Amino acid sequence: MEPISTALAGIALVKGATDAIKSCINTCNDISEIAGYIDNLFEGQSQVNKERNKKSGVSAMDGIGGVATEMIDAKLAQEKLYEVSMLVDLRFGSGTWRSIVEERARRIQAQKDRARQQAIDKAAQRKEIVDGFTYLFYMVMGIVAFMLIAFIGFKAYASIPKMTTCRLAHTEVISKSEVICFYRGANNTQEQHTSALYIGCARSYQCEYNPKPKGYSLKGTLDSIKDALK
Repeated sequence: MEPISTALAGIALVKGATDAIKSCINTCNDISEIAGYIDNLFEGQSQVNKERNKKSGVSAMDGIGGVATEMIDAKLAQEKLYEVSMLVDLRFGSGTWRSIVEERARRIQAQKDRARQQAIDKAAQRKEIVDGFTYLFYMVMGIVAFMLIAFIGFKAYASIPKMTTCRLAHTEVISKSEVICFYRGANNTQEQHTSALYIGCARSYQCEYNPKPKGYSLKGTLDSIKDALK
């Protein structure tokens, strides 16, 4: 068993609103004087119907008496609503109640439309935020990827040695079959290598750019080699 149900509260609201309207319908001068009672009447009927719809089936734990009560309450609420509609039309003119019902339905629909539009707007806002974060994510990832590619490219470029033209500066015969070829390039770049005497030394070639500090002379290199051969 449930505590006092929504249906019981609803039918009590219907009865109370009906009694209040019946007690003052003949003395009120304007429909607004009973508007609050009419709202209670509709609210009570809505509660009764909601409770009945919520319990549309009968389980093993429900008694048939509970189902009958809900059906009776719904019927009673409908009768009370009809009774009030007749009283209102008699007091304020035929069609008044229908106008009230239509206006109420219009306002309920307008409220539903506003709620639906608000839900659509919120969903659009959420999508806009998600799209913004997605765009930001891809933009950041693109920047990171670009920087990574640029770094790899720079490292690859930096690993390629810079070349310069080295020209023959001096030769030194070190044996009957060998000669040392001394070359000099830009910014005191110096290189030497041994060649067969019968082949000789090339006049120039592309060597790795490797500047030597001032004071580092070809003569000093030559003297060091001579000393090593002694």
